[in-house]
Amino acid sequence: MRTRLARLTDVLQLTRFATAFAAVGNVWLVILWTRGTPEELASMATDAPIRSTPLVVLLLGGAVAAIGLYAFTLGLNDIVDRRRDRALGEDRPLPTGRIGLDLATIVVAGSVFAAVLGASFFGTAAVRLTVVVAAAALAFNVLGKFVPGAGPLLLGLIFAGHMVIPNIQLQFVWPVVVVMTHALAIEWAAWIIGRRSPAMSRRAVAAITLGWLFWAAVILLIGSYNASGLEDWPAWPSPIAALLIAALAVLFVIYMTHKVRTTGPGPRAAEKLRRYGAIWLSLYAVVWVLSEGMWMATGILAVLGLVGLVVMTIAREAYHLAHQPMGYRR
Repeated sequence: MRTRLARLTDVLQLTRFATAFAAVGNVWLVILWTRGTPEELASMATDAPIRSTPLVVLLLGGAVAAIGLYAFTLGLNDIVDRRRDRALGEDRPLPTGRIGLDLATIVVAGSVFAAVLGASFFGTAAVRLTVVVAAAALAFNVLGKFVPGAGPLLLGLIFAGHMVIPNIQLQFVWPVVVVMTHALAIEWAAWIIGRRSPAMSRRAVAAITLGWLFWAAVILLIGSYNASGLEDWPAWPSPIAALLIAALAVLFVIYMTHKVRTTGPGPRAAEKLRRYGAIWLSLYAVVWVLSEGMWMATGILAVLGLVGLVVMTIAREAYHLAHQPMGYRR
């Protein structure tokens, strides 16, 4: 029994399944926002999948697509980094030998197939975008994450891309910009806090900043185009949303500064930063729909966040139980 539990926890650790709820929340936000906003629905064809398919089916497909892409990106990261992790003594399934390379490859390949299957619920365009995002994830793991000026930006774009898979005609794209910025900032900070090599230079900082400005502008322009012109582009839904999102971002910085100081710089602090960053993505999603009075959407996203938090906690305890079981004291 313990062997099976250990194998299961190793697969879940490889795919970072415990934090995948953040990716699911991003996709569900777009689904629920589109279905709950008349302006978004009015710009779409009556037979568009996100408009005509039952909501439960859309949420299921979105969850499969999000988890598949998330697992593919992070599982591939462990495969590419297995020798480096072994040299650094990282307690990951691959470098420690708890999972073989063959099984890891099967899990990662299955993840990307699952992502494509989930995206098929939203039409051909969604499948194409999923393939593009998967290619970007491949580029990030093979090259981008080793280049300080490209890695954080590329990861931010991956998060932004997977978020709009359900509706590439999304008009209100500010949530996408927020998610891209959040993911970029976390990877940027984790690079520095985790003391990754090569170090983050001034040139890299400049490249990330300019790249963020460029792609944020591109995303906003795409939203404007989807809304058929700047004059029809949806304004910020509510000033309260803007204030709450800004307050959450500031609170995250304060909270993680305290956590990093307590833990101390290093890979452990960087991993903790990414873990808490996933929780904050769920909070952002809840704020967007809550500020517009979308009560059902608020309930769904809030429950998802709570379930994700519980799963994340249980997964950590299950991992320690499987690999570091308690003994009897004499």
